[in-house]
Amino acid sequence: MFSGPFNKLVELVKEKKIPVRKISVSYISDIFVDYVNNNFQDLNSIGEFLELASYLTFLKSKEILPNSHKDKEFKKHREYIYTTIENYDIIKKAQEVIKNNFGKEKKKPIKVKNKASMEKEDVKYQLVKFFDDYISKQKKLEIIKEAYRIEDAIEFLEKKEHFNSFDLFEYSKHNKLNFLVMFLASLILVNRGFFDYSNGYFIKSSNKHLGSDPNEYR
Repeated sequence: MFSGPFNKLVELVKEKKIPVRKISVSYISDIFVDYVNNNFQDLNSIGEFLELASYLTFLKSKEILPNSHKDKEFKKHREYIYTTIENYDIIKKAQEVIKNNFGKEKKKPIKVKNKASMEKEDVKYQLVKFFDDYISKQKKLEIIKEAYRIEDAIEFLEKKEHFNSFDLFEYSKHNKLNFLVMFLASLILVNRGFFDYSNGYFIKSSNKHLGSDPNEYR
């Protein structure tokens, strides 16, 4: 995980040393497409790089239209790109926590709900796989939102004082799509300052509520 096209995209954006939201999607597209063009012969999984390049080019074509600021669909896609890049380190750290918690035996056993129906190794595999999918399938989150709205996940998580990645897995009732939406909602809460992320836990830092619109406090 965290290799390949999206890892390179985050690296290219961070090299600019300015907040990602101050960078247009068009410019993000340009720097990534330029990188792909200049390194075409040396890239592994070139198909994945071309897929992300095509997606970013599509967003660029939407952004340069006169009324792009009114295009709700474009704004949603842009928010997903910004949110993922902003919280990339959190996502990476969360995966490390998962691997540490589920990748080897501990002196103290980890309590798992519904133990009879789930083995520890199965949980480890599924959680890490979910994070893989979050990155590689980021642009398909519109489909996920049909199954479980981000707004619903935010409202649910706001009532918690703290939770970790495994709790999210439980809250989502082991459903892959719901877990991805729960995780994105967690990142939005962190990004808006309502929760902090520390030592594998999302911890409430404000008693305010984000509200039904995750873009409300942009």
